[in-house]
Amino acid sequence: MADSPCFPPELERYIFETAAHLYPAIIPRLLLVAQRVLIWIELWLHRTVLFHGLTTKSGHGAAILRALQTHSKPTQFFAAAVRYLFVFSYELDGFFGQYTQREWSDAELELVFQACSGVETLVLFGDIEKPKLLELLTKTTMRPWRIIMLLDLIGTTPDLSLSVFDNVTHLVLGDINETNRSLDENWGQLRNLQGLPRLTHLALYKCSTWSSTRLVSALLSGCANLHCLIIVTHDPVPVLEEMNDSRLSIVIDRRPLFDAPDEADGLDTLVHIDGAIR
Repeated sequence: MADSPCFPPELERYIFETAAHLYPAIIPRLLLVAQRVLIWIELWLHRTVLFHGLTTKSGHGAAILRALQTHSKPTQFFAAAVRYLFVFSYELDGFFGQYTQREWSDAELELVFQACSGVETLVLFGDIEKPKLLELLTKTTMRPWRIIMLLDLIGTTPDLSLSVFDNVTHLVLGDINETNRSLDENWGQLRNLQGLPRLTHLALYKCSTWSSTRLVSALLSGCANLHCLIIVTHDPVPVLEEMNDSRLSIVIDRRPLFDAPDEADGLDTLVHIDGAIR
């Protein structure tokens, strides 16, 4: 049995929570220190949840599903614990014309999403149509304030009027195709973005060549509460750099979205994007 703490309980808890925050890899070992530490730190073990694709049930998402189905943890536990949700729905075998049957049913995804109702940051990468992730999320009470979506930005038109976007203040939209297609003032998402009532920070990541000052002007004037618009492009766009608006920032980034087919690279990229709009 562990000895009584030498520090006041509040200070000891702060020390362990700080360690869990700075060094998440050691959380499993921290849980073994004492029962009181388990109570303090277990929530941190589930702070970030990743779906490593939807073709197999593995990782954090599958663990939550098992806990819910076996009633080993209540829904309220995950609502209090999970703050970051990453859903990778981009299967590489699709490039070769072969698609693997996904193991996750819509009902199972909805069950896990509902349990994660306290999510603050939601990241969706890849195909949001198969399954219809936004519609599934809207059926839940999850209302994140920061959403990052990396998808086929021109070929896909996510419905930003869905209630999952009701509380969004920080939004990143990125084009995973990274082609040099140009967006203009007729871009279908323009009106949708202008309809987000709480949007204050917007980043458009690798969204082609951005040759239209009218589109950028429309975003700056039409998004009523916008404090910051970040445009990340492959190449300089002098006509945009000459625009006189303190809310506009142009970032040149020639790195591929993913330098290698490794998930860690992708997460590093997401952190880089996310940090730009904090």
